[in-house]
Amino acid sequence: MKGDLVIFSQNCNAENVPTPEDSFEIASATCDTLGIDYKYWYQRHRLFKKWDLGITLDTEAWFSVTPEVIAEHHAVRCSEIAASLRSSQHCPVTLDAFCGAGGNSIQFALKNMNVVAVDNRPETIRIASHNSKVYGIRHNIDFICGDTARLLQYVNADIIFLSPPWGGPHYGDKTFSLDQIQVSGLNGIELLKCALQVTRNVIYYLPRNVCLHSLRNIGVPLEVERNFLGGKLKAVTLYFGDLVGQTSSS
Repeated sequence: MKGDLVIFSQNCNAENVPTPEDSFEIASATCDTLGIDYKYWYQRHRLFKKWDLGITLDTEAWFSVTPEVIAEHHAVRCSEIAASLRSSQHCPVTLDAFCGAGGNSIQFALKNMNVVAVDNRPETIRIASHNSKVYGIRHNIDFICGDTARLLQYVNADIIFLSPPWGGPHYGDKTFSLDQIQVSGLNGIELLKCALQVTRNVIYYLPRNVCLHSLRNIGVPLEVERNFLGGKLKAVTLYFGDLVGQTSSS
């Protein structure tokens, strides 16, 4: 726990994944001058603590970037695994497969991990690169503009972080299915299977209202972690491989 971040975790077999609450209500107000919902602007320092130093976001990033305290928590959980894999012959790689504005990539890099950050939009890559410079960590991140689904066919990585698009700001209106995730013809389960073929160490960052029934046939142990921020359930994070059971001091 750090600040107002609260974590609840449960280790599961593939057959007994839990079911989250069915629905969530979010009150919102429009901030016309910014062209974004005011609730996102109000949380700008939660998204990036160094917001006032020149952080840049596009419209999609306002509702898709991982809040910094959660991204830092993810990075801390990965850092011990990455350190254990490091040797004179091997420099472990953490792949941020959908880097967006760079929130998670930055935190991985700040924990001395070598990061490959991928997004399929050139402007998003430019924004993420800029934000990494704000944090003074650009030298630890290699940015690639490309198709993650294709990249997973030949990439080598020791840890993969998956945070694919959730389908816009209305993803929380009803129960979210992994079938709703569509990346180059892959649904959310197929995407996870592709990542697990690259490495057993996968993190999957998902909406708070995700239904996990479809994971019952995935065939590998996992940990389900619920991320609460400011007293509200913010997201669900799944851990696979050596990341299962890793504690965080954040």
